[in-house]
Amino acid sequence: MKNPMKILVAALSIVAYTTFTSFVSLDTKSTADCGTYNTQLISTQAIDLNTEWIWTVTNPNPGNGTLCTLQNLSHWNLILPSCVTNANIVSAAYSLDGNSWISLPAQIAVDPSSTCYGGLVLKFDQGTNGNAPTYYKLVTTGGVVPGPVAAVFKSGSRTGCHTYADYAVGPVCSDDDGGPR
Repeated sequence: MKNPMKILVAALSIVAYTTFTSFVSLDTKSTADCGTYNTQLISTQAIDLNTEWIWTVTNPNPGNGTLCTLQNLSHWNLILPSCVTNANIVSAAYSLDGNSWISLPAQIAVDPSSTCYGGLVLKFDQGTNGNAPTYYKLVTTGGVVPGPVAAVFKSGSRTGCHTYADYAVGPVCSDDDGGPR
């Protein structure tokens, strides 16, 4: 009789364990484990004495923020080196198709909604929708060149706010390393 009792106890244990674990969340990976938004500098060109920069940002795995999906981006920021100031910023805009541009505020300032970084940033206050690219344009005065800059991404409550060092190519001074401000 001992063997049937051991089998019964083992079977009940398996059923109890399976039932208990079915209520435990399967989303054990952090956003850092799952990647981030794809940012790509697609164009830089001289326009008179200024430089026009165009990036795309896409969400490679759109979703509700669970099981390694990313919520739609609310906005993103560039952390520019201290040599790039508001005097260098001419204009900013975004586009959903890469052709029709909508102006955005263009100012280097603290973004209080980005709780993961409290320093000065240039905020692109437009996000993503699903996996469609959003285009961002920045026009700067002369004296800056392409180099590595940090970026801050802000999304929904599940995927939140994240800062990435040397994540994007953006405006830096020719003798600057592109480090945080």
